[in-house]
Amino acid sequence: MMPQRSGIAAPSRAALMGCPVVLFDCDGVILDSNDVKTDGFRQAVDSYAKPVVDAFLEYHRQNGGLSRYEKFEYFFRDLVGLSDYRAKMEEALERFAYSTKNALLDCPLIPGVTELLKQLNAAGVPCFVVSGSDQHELRDVLRERRLDRHFRDILGSPASKLANVKAVLGGLAGLPVSGAVMFGDAIIDMETAEQCSLTPVFVSARSQWADGPAVCQKRGWAQIADFGSLA
Repeated sequence: MMPQRSGIAAPSRAALMGCPVVLFDCDGVILDSNDVKTDGFRQAVDSYAKPVVDAFLEYHRQNGGLSRYEKFEYFFRDLVGLSDYRAKMEEALERFAYSTKNALLDCPLIPGVTELLKQLNAAGVPCFVVSGSDQHELRDVLRERRLDRHFRDILGSPASKLANVKAVLGGLAGLPVSGAVMFGDAIIDMETAEQCSLTPVFVSARSQWADGPAVCQKRGWAQIADFGSLA
């Protein structure tokens, strides 16, 4: 659990109600599901040597926001050293999906997120999910949890986060994005937001990005613990 640290102030709740668009990552931002995903990755490759598995899990934690496809490619290509790994990767993907599905339906929400989404909806602010999670699975989970109604669209992998953010912004019919905000819990969220001229806000409470608070402070990115801490 990462504590909030002082630094650049996050947009206030009132300011968010005037945003042209607000984007949310999912794991660690909407769902308190980062531990679920970590356990899923562990179970998917638990037949391999412990040092290799441990290195993979550390890579996963430090690269939140990357898709499972990219992470498993790294595991089999770079850590295990295989050149022909597609069949093994498909098996690992299936094990990962099977081990995480029910837990994703039952895990808690990040504090304050439902209230904020209701407020943004009432104010007419378009909200989108842009996640590294598998898009089909992500839509199913959010629909079953009745969270999908808060969002104009829910986008995930295998498309990259950058491609999905650009797709969202490109679909806004030329509306200005100045003041638009993206909430994330990983460096890829922050860098993608900055690259697309959005205001990045780091949600720290359930992030697994160990250096996140220090990096955000150094690079001038706003931080909150969770949505209950918004002013």
